Amino acid sequence: MNIEEEENEKQTTDHENNSDDSLTQLENERDQMKALAQRTQADFVNYKRRMEEERQLISQISAGKVIARILSIVDDLERAIAAIPDNAASKEWLNGINLILQNLESVIASEGFEKFIPLEGESFDPSKHEAVHYLESNEQIPGHILNTFRAGYIAGDRVLRPAQVIVAKEANE
Repeated sequence: MNIEEEENEKQTTDHENNSDDSLTQLENERDQMKALAQRTQADFVNYKRRMEEERQLISQISAGKVIARILSIVDDLERAIAAIPDNAASKEWLNGINLILQNLESVIASEGFEKFIPLEGESFDPSKHEAVHYLESNEQIPGHILNTFRAGYIAGDRVLRPAQVIVAKEANE
């Protein structure tokens, strides 16, 4: 083989090696771009999910503010119904008040808020209950509820309004 043929063969081998290196490099770049696109797509899906959760939370907070204002009306209606004497002249009037109360409670429930009334003997939980009074008691364990003064409202695990309760404390003998 002459020198010229050897040099041509060497150039061909070098060119093939360079082509193989270029192809490998391009494949690596393609794989990196593909991985980047997949991560970007996953990030976007997570972003959309977070935005939807945030939108729902804002909506629930806004509804909670309106419902909290309505609750005082519900409380007033409940007190009015409880104060009506048994010999009241107009039962139709009482039925109308009860219907208004039921409609308000229906609106509150449709917004995802649930009324809860703590039971006597239930353990006092400051995240759900507001102690309005402490009474000495030999019959109830200290730190447990004796009576509920006003119902509370929750939406899931979020407390809109804590229940007002009377809590037992240790009796001084």
